[in-house]
Amino acid sequence: FLRIALGVALACALGPGRPAGGQASVPALFTFVQISDAHVGPKTKSATFSQIVKDINGLDPAPAFVLVTGDLTEDGKPEEYAEYKKIIADLKPGIDHYACPGNHETTVGRWSDFEKNIGPLYRSFVHKNCLFVLTNGTRDDQKYHENGAIDEEYRVEYAVDRAVTIGTGFLSLTVGCARCH
Repeated sequence: FLRIALGVALACALGPGRPAGGQASVPALFTFVQISDAHVGPKTKSATFSQIVKDINGLDPAPAFVLVTGDLTEDGKPEEYAEYKKIIADLKPGIDHYACPGNHETTVGRWSDFEKNIGPLYRSFVHKNCLFVLTNGTRDDQKYHENGAIDEEYRVEYAVDRAVTIGTGFLSLTVGCARCH
């Protein structure tokens, strides 16, 4: 079944929110949408994902960007990536799109398929002085080294540690859920 978690218009938690004394709230610096587990594939209804993109396009104010945090496809097949890209291309101009892989991207496909169709497995970007780090939090069992560790896995651990430190120390945010999604 199609499981989509839509975090509509999540505000970057850097603004002061509602000031004391009942004054009007201060607008957020920006908003963004986070989607997870679209699972575009033959067993799913692409119409649901298409409707979510239409709903995002109707938000006012428009979000700065959309994060798709894993399981874009059901199995990582070329036709699933093609359908995903067709749907996500319907985002209004000016709404950026970033994605990171999930475990379903390698059910049939490979990480190289994700990179070819979507982009890097790991990426970061800054929007209005907020750092976003997208990581591949899944394991590719076909790439294990003899000692049971993947070099890239340590890169993820270091990136997560940096994000947690910055989030907790400077922004007073917890980012534990971001580790997988």
